[in-house]
This record gives sequence, C-alpha cells and structure tokens, in this order.
Amino acid sequence: MRNRPIVLAVLGSALVLSACGATTGSSSGSPSAAAATPIPIGTDLNECSTRSPCHCTHDQPCQFGGGTYATFGQWAFLPGLTLAIPGGWSSTEQDAGEFNVLHSKYGQGGLFFWRDVIPVDLEGNHLVDVPSTPQALTDWFTTNPNLSVTKPESVTIGHGIEATTFTFATAPGATNTDPGCPDYPPGAGVCFGLITDPAHWGDGSWYIASAHATRLYLASIGPDTSPHLLVVAVLGTIEAPSTETDPFVELERIEAAVQPILDSLDVSKVTFN
Repeated sequence: MRNRPIVLAVLGSALVLSACGATTGSSSGSPSAAAATPIPIGTDLNECSTRSPCHCTHDQPCQFGGGTYATFGQWAFLPGLTLAIPGGWSSTEQDAGEFNVLHSKYGQGGLFFWRDVIPVDLEGNHLVDVPSTPQALTDWFTTNPNLSVTKPESVTIGHGIEATTFTFATAPGATNTDPGCPDYPPGAGVCFGLITDPAHWGDGSWYIASAHATRLYLASIGPDTSPHLLVVAVLGTIEAPSTETDPFVELERIEAAVQPILDSLDVSKVTFN
C-alpha cells in the first residue's frame, strides 16, 4: 500500500501510450526459456525496441510473455537490473522510484524493488538520522513498537546478492494514521507509513496495513566506495481477490510464486542514475 507520487505520471504525460501493454518474450511462460539478450523494460516509448514492454503505468501495465528482462531507459529503476519473469505477470511501474512485478491472482500483493530508502515516523517525517543501509534499516524495523518482526537472517538471493531478510506485520495496538485503511480486522484496521525514497517519492511514503504481511530483503550493492541500498519486498495481502484470513498464509503463497524470479535476480550490470 503506497501513498506517494508516481515519477513517470508527470514525466510521461506527453508520451503516446499505445505500446504500453505490449507482451513480449517466449510463449512458454517459463523463465527457463529466456533469451540470451535481456528484453528491455523501458521508461520512454522513444527508447524502446519494437514490442518491448515500455512506460509501465497503472492504467496500461506492461505485460510479460516470459523471458529475461532488464530495466532500461532515462528514468529507469537501477538500469541494467536483470531478472527472468514468467508469462502472465505484469508491471505498473518501472521508474527511478520503483519497479514492481505483479499478478492478478495476488491482488495488490506482489514483488517490489526500491532503493536507498529511509524510515518515516507516524507523521510522515523523514528520519534522516537513520542511514540507508541494511543494518540500520534492520535495527529500525526490529525495534519499532508498531511492528511484529521475525528474527533477521543472512541469505543470498539471485546471482550472489548477500542480503538480510525478515518478515513483519502490524503489531497489536499499532496506531492507524489512514482514514481509508482496509477494514481488517473488521472495525480495527491499521495503516501507517514506514519508509520513503527521499530522492524520488517527495513527501510520500510506503504504507503497511494490518491486512498485509511482508518479507523484506535488504542488500548493499554497487561499489564499496559508494554503496546503495537495494530493497526487495514480497507483499501478501488478504484484500480481494484473496480468500485467506491470515496475511502470512497469503505471503507464503506469493513467496512460492516469486521465488523463481528472485533466484534469477542479477545486479552485476546495474548502473546508478
């Protein structure tokens, strides 16, 4: 759940949107059938190759036909980020502030990629004293009284990406700051902002809801002299179309679905814009 501006909603307003919904890639729908050269997921229609997914928006999502894809374009999220996406998945955003991979069967749940985020307090103020590093973010999450967080673990995801991972949900008695929060539990829904990308999200932040359960992967990527924080979030939600009553059951379901995508994640060719 987000309460923040979409970067390309303004930057791309003058672009023709006719190619946004193009489906490309292998008809097999399997990442194993991926092409040797990644298919670019562009941000500007003028930069996109024929039939490549481009300028992904909520109104016209990019559709993936199955194959290996890479973020591309002037406004791309970590240009060169490469991953294999099965057929049937889509994206409503690929810009400097976010890249997401979604499937209709999981509703608002999905796989989200962010970078260089910092926490916010319940009033939405940026907590600039918390460094944008895996350790600092982990410490902040695990000591936040509004969250129930599992014990952090060290793992390797994708192509040798060392990360810290944990799951979390809203804690009993957490404070709701959103009048439009989904009503779960009935009559006691809770939503509040957690993190922001100060370079790209303006005054907005990413919200957690009591209908959600989330797994985060936090990794430091890039050169040792100028590292960047990569955040990978797997979000499960019991909002429609889910029929579950436990967000963590829904999280486990979507985690199984996105695991092949995570296994393919490669940041070795990423450039930092």
